Amino acid sequence: MRLARSSWAVACCVLLSAGCSSNDLAFEATGDSAPDVDGVAVGTLRIDVTAPAGVASPDLRPQTHLAYAGRYTGLSVALRPTVEVFGTLTAEIAHPWSAASVPTEILPLAGSVDASLELSVQKASATTDELGAFSMSIVADNFYSLAIVPADAAASPLVALSTVELLDTVDLSRTLPLGIPVYGRVTDHEGNAVFGAPVRIRRTDSVNDTPSNPVLTDRTGWYTLRVAEAGAYRVEVVGGQTEEDRVLPGIEAEIDVGEEDAAAYLDVGVLTEVSVSGTLRDPAGGRLEDALVRATSLRLDGSAGSVVLETQTDEGGAFNLRLLPGRWGFEYIPEYGDAPVAGPLAAQYTVSEDISVGSLTLPGLRRLGGVVTGNDGVAVGGVLLRLTQTAFGEHVYTATTAQDGSYSVEVPDTEYEVTAFPPAEALSAVTSVVVPSGASGDLELQQGDPVSGVLTFEDVPVQYALVEVRDARTGRLLGTTTSDAEGRFAVEVVVPEAEEPEDTEGTGSSDTGGADTGSGTDTGSGTDTGGRTDTGGGSDTGSGTDSG
Repeated sequence: MRLARSSWAVACCVLLSAGCSSNDLAFEATGDSAPDVDGVAVGTLRIDVTAPAGVASPDLRPQTHLAYAGRYTGLSVALRPTVEVFGTLTAEIAHPWSAASVPTEILPLAGSVDASLELSVQKASATTDELGAFSMSIVADNFYSLAIVPADAAASPLVALSTVELLDTVDLSRTLPLGIPVYGRVTDHEGNAVFGAPVRIRRTDSVNDTPSNPVLTDRTGWYTLRVAEAGAYRVEVVGGQTEEDRVLPGIEAEIDVGEEDAAAYLDVGVLTEVSVSGTLRDPAGGRLEDALVRATSLRLDGSAGSVVLETQTDEGGAFNLRLLPGRWGFEYIPEYGDAPVAGPLAAQYTVSEDISVGSLTLPGLRRLGGVVTGNDGVAVGGVLLRLTQTAFGEHVYTATTAQDGSYSVEVPDTEYEVTAFPPAEALSAVTSVVVPSGASGDLELQQGDPVSGVLTFEDVPVQYALVEVRDARTGRLLGTTTSDAEGRFAVEVVVPEAEEPEDTEGTGSSDTGGADTGSGTDTGSGTDTGGRTDTGGGSDTGSGTDSG
């Protein structure tokens, strides 16, 4: 059986023609659009292959192939060659406010070119040099997302393409036109201009949602961005600490860009700042230097936006973080290093004025251990354990079982996703969620579905390549092995099944954040409920509880 390529047959191929004129980004549609994760059937596996250097010339790059449900054995995996994508990019440059079609001059484009294939390891990126030239290597395939991202998003347009064929060496040399201007103003709740706000744009009607580089608003709050073609876009004020040392919430607006121009006006709300300060200590009372303090807005009193802010403690363990009034989730994360001395702490505060949380002692470490057995109850030695925190930055610890199947590792007392990788093909990897202070860390390996095949390149076996088997929908690692001298590989995995929809009838929502006194002086107890809040600001955080 020949293994399906990651370039799904149902996807639309848009051929980025090497024969385009310098002012034309020409495409040729040949089918439907490539699916996102919802278009991949449950039970589909990703076979990620990383060949050792020197197997082919040029060296093979990491690549993804698909195995469909029920067809996991006897796979013929023909690795695809590496192709070069290169070119020289120039751009028509005009005044940023100009919508005129007559450029002032043509100059080398400063920026980047990015290509990636969704649900795969296949990606490449290159930055243009002073002449606008670039070059990058990528696996030959269909349906890439390709973006040309100018450094100056006000002068040159964002180009975001999907379903691009890169099957052979391609020269992408071209001149970008002025594009379509998108302009607007960023103001506070009183209509005052916000200076120095970073604003960017991205497509929303395509699988390629690569954002532009941000531009900064001028002293009157105005900005201009440019895009290559009409369509649906999202304009975003990037939340965080600005270059002008102000705290801004992230705000976005959905717009339709026509053939001529478009506008988006963004109100970031109330920008009155307050501060939260305190000191962090380890369980022995020592002051924690360089600990990360991360604050994620759960609700902002004067804005519809959200923001994630970070700082670090100084040499005395002290921190002071400026933010906006509202409800905040805080994470205190010590430096882990090779020998961590404390674990992370989560807390929530309602802040309406400057507050001090005092001296906080982070929790100590706990020993997580257990015994790993096969499904016959016999202990299994040599099992590699990968322990990934489900919150607090997803730090990873590793351990290996002894001959009696036992393992023990000292870790912070928070929730972990523990994956056990057996040393033999007869058993499959298993994953379990554990908390050191909670349930036992015992794990039972299972007999799963065999995944096997042979790796070749131009009909020659590919020896000693790393083969990682993942759930194609989630990217979760299910098993790993290495091809032998004849290119053969074999591993057993537990294939994910379709999840039953949750029955939420009769259940009510609950606040896991603990009692809120409304005074702005809640103190974190350090107990992590395991809940995670998506703030829209690019970070998922453990919610913790308040002691109130």
